[in-house]
Amino acid sequence: MQKILLLLLTSCLSTTLLAVLSEYSASANSLSGITMLSTSVADYSLSPLINCGGVATSWHKPFNSSDVTIYGLHTAFPTGKFFIASGINYLDHPDYRWQDEYLGFSLNYPSLALGATQHLVYEKIGEESWFTWDNDYAVKIFNQRYGAELRYQRCRTSDAAWAVSAQSCLSPTAYVSSSYTWRKHDSGTYAVATSYQIVSSMLLQSSWQSTPARFGAGVKFTLGKLGLMYGIRSHPELALTHTIDLEVSW
Repeated sequence: MQKILLLLLTSCLSTTLLAVLSEYSASANSLSGITMLSTSVADYSLSPLINCGGVATSWHKPFNSSDVTIYGLHTAFPTGKFFIASGINYLDHPDYRWQDEYLGFSLNYPSLALGATQHLVYEKIGEESWFTWDNDYAVKIFNQRYGAELRYQRCRTSDAAWAVSAQSCLSPTAYVSSSYTWRKHDSGTYAVATSYQIVSSMLLQSSWQSTPARFGAGVKFTLGKLGLMYGIRSHPELALTHTIDLEVSW
């Protein structure tokens, strides 16, 4: 009986953790999930409209927890006006297994992009396991100076969320974006993020979000087609979240 109660408690905690956090990459953490500023293949699990190709791995330590780590493997490639992306996020925990496999598709025009992602989520507690399906949808309009994006995430779950974002280009190397996320059973969350290309081989990103108030920051180094990024994110009551991405672009 104690083991069953422990497994149920672990499931509730892990499910709550995953419901609160969906940004498992260094880029997503440093930008508070604002994908309009992202150029990371690892962020296709959040939006089908990242518009870059390559392969990436990620290591995510939420709140510096000693027994929870999330690993990711992602890839995307262009075919004409289309981008196809696929990947997996896997949570490693002694008593609870969770993995999210996804397949994304987007259609890109000079000033318009449309996309959708199909998720297959697998969970296991003890001897019990189950699968669930989920979907994300996104549309984006943009030009060289401004842009706007609307995303509908986790549409088949009670945590379904609408996220609307706006972006502005301050200079050829500096961008700023703001976002508002609304969930049916939760108060809305506002976030703002910046991205600044200091030199061709170094990118700085930062962000702030409300409810709860959290700060994010990250630095990315590139050498040719190879990129390495480290990101952190604060929490008002818990320890820092650390994330590392390693990617190869094409």
